[in-house]
Amino acid sequence: MLVFSLDGHLSAAEKLVSTLSVNVLDDEIVMLDKLELHHFPDGESYLNILSDVDQQEVVVLCQLHQPNEKIIDLMLFAEAAKQQGAKSICLVAPYLAYLRQDKKFQAGESITSRPAATWISEYFDSIITIDPHLHRYHSLNKIRCGDHYVEVSLPPLGNYLKRSENLSSIGGSL
Repeated sequence: MLVFSLDGHLSAAEKLVSTLSVNVLDDEIVMLDKLELHHFPDGESYLNILSDVDQQEVVVLCQLHQPNEKIIDLMLFAEAAKQQGAKSICLVAPYLAYLRQDKKFQAGESITSRPAATWISEYFDSIITIDPHLHRYHSLNKIRCGDHYVEVSLPPLGNYLKRSENLSSIGGSL
């Protein structure tokens, strides 16, 4: 299993690798891998996966706050991993952008939840998130084309945090 940090949060990716290393099958190796990502002066992205992802389970960590700056890079990463033969691609995103707007409140407004969920489902085989910010849908499966979401909702996380000591903020709207 190869883990990539798309948005530069290497400490979070290292913690994810450590956790996965303890919890996966004994014969599976979990590694934090590298990619090259930079932006040209006109804002276009250059992305190069520097690891052999052929027949590998790929996990990409990307915090989707400020999503417009990250969505194209995320799409390019997933497409490059698929082109290079990745067995599966999992997105770990504590916050899923654009899923909140699931109803028109004014004429002409864009409903972003379905297109965003469809886009995500086209590129990722599975998703791990804390809270998808769903309001009128009870599950990501209601707006997604596919079956393989892992959805960690806030009640189990809240119960865990109540029992924990030495807490620190992990970001988003928690």
